[in-house]
Amino acid sequence: SLERIDLVYAAGLFDYLSDDVSALLLERMLSFLNPGGRLLVGNFTPGNWGRSYMETFMDWSLTYRTPGKLQTLGRIAATRHDLAIERVSVDDLGNVAYLELVRS
Repeated sequence: SLERIDLVYAAGLFDYLSDDVSALLLERMLSFLNPGGRLLVGNFTPGNWGRSYMETFMDWSLTYRTPGKLQTLGRIAATRHDLAIERVSVDDLGNVAYLELVRS
């Protein structure tokens, strides 16, 4: 078993998971956080600049999520834990959305 930790981060993982699996994984990841601990998840957005190239030439399709969709997944996971959505943000180029949750 894992001890309580202060930061759980996932990059390049949720892009491959369905909404149902993502919500369950978020809940599990949140269960490891100390009070005041943070969870940060990144996910490619539907409008990312490399999507056409990735899908056409690399046959690489992902599960794209808007910031609103990430926020919805965060709310689903947060209902079973004592935490709040700190913020949902997008990188400067609009390629990746980030969900940040904080355990109270």
